[in-house]
Amino acid sequence: MTLIRQTLSNLNFGNQLSPDGRTRISNQLLQGDYKQHNDIAGGSYNTETIGAGAFSYENSAVGATELQVSANLDACIRQTYQWHNYFAGKPTKVELTASYFQPQTDVIKRMGYFSSTTTTPFDANKDGIYFESSGGTISCKVDRNGTNVFSLAQTNWLNQPELGSFDPSAFNFYVIDFLYLGGAIVNFWVLTEYGLVKIASYQHINVDQNTFIKSPNQPVRYEIRSTGGAGVFNHICSDVVSEGFDQGVGTIKSFSNGGDTVSVNSVGVRYALLGVRHKALNRNVIFDFKSISILASSADDLLVEFYFGGTIVGTPVWNDITFSYAQGFNAGDIGTVADRVHSGGVLLSSRYIRGGNADNQILQTSRRLGSYINGTLEEAYICVTPLTSNATAAVSLDWTEFI
Repeated sequence: MTLIRQTLSNLNFGNQLSPDGRTRISNQLLQGDYKQHNDIAGGSYNTETIGAGAFSYENSAVGATELQVSANLDACIRQTYQWHNYFAGKPTKVELTASYFQPQTDVIKRMGYFSSTTTTPFDANKDGIYFESSGGTISCKVDRNGTNVFSLAQTNWLNQPELGSFDPSAFNFYVIDFLYLGGAIVNFWVLTEYGLVKIASYQHINVDQNTFIKSPNQPVRYEIRSTGGAGVFNHICSDVVSEGFDQGVGTIKSFSNGGDTVSVNSVGVRYALLGVRHKALNRNVIFDFKSISILASSADDLLVEFYFGGTIVGTPVWNDITFSYAQGFNAGDIGTVADRVHSGGVLLSSRYIRGGNADNQILQTSRRLGSYINGTLEEAYICVTPLTSNATAAVSLDWTEFI
């Protein structure tokens, strides 16, 4: 959470105001919370390395992941699987911590709320808002799908008298907040002994015919790249919140096995009955899963489980879901029962249901379906494991889509 103190810059530059001009209060909707005090948070972050780019967990030192490069074209990129939703007219705030963010010769370091193309080296068409350490300075940047619309170097930052002790090689706290609709403004902040200090502000009114970023829905991302030099960068922790309200409004969607039940024959074998994933061009849409409905249509008891990821023996058939940004997989579209067998994945929910009964399970998880840096889409599956043989079942899944 943001720390605000009564200082000269607080009083003179409105540091207690969010981008929409409201007094900053604690009424916030948390969309992403990422810490690494136990491990590298591999369930939250996807990591790509290029060349000799590498990463290691710095548990004994700071509870961070150290990103490393040693030569030209090396890179190490860490990005959250899930993207974060922007609610129209409500500010979004991104808080980031890092160390070793000081400029190093022929090295580029970035952290913020942004994405890129999904092909290596994952450096084109950047879209979003971020801090960049390169070329001997640190800059605040805004990019719209590959076009830089704002860049302010450290020598031109606001409130210079309050930045005298700022040392980017040490642990520091950075903040980005923005209003995409209803103000088109971005602010950048750092925390010093004077409190939270605004260092840059960009207003996108009457600039051009476009929005300042293409999508206000973005992942959190940290990266280091070599253009010939060696360097390190500690990726520590972050969060993303929406300010000014405590609940979001989206569109309810649903997908099911339709009018047919599905055979799941063998005792103790896990079968995927239904799956959901993003459409390839819509990975910036947020899916908030709500509930599972299950019908044990035979007299057989079932274990019902909800997974992210995993593999299916057969090749799933993914079809677009009407009026949705999702695709669905129906196990009834796979040729044989054996093709439905599911293994691996991350288990998010489980429960048992008696044969011949129906049940509804509320899903409560902060983990949203997302994607990899290379564009691979995460997949969610409802699976059943029969406790007696020759079982049949049908399931449905409800979720909210935020665009």
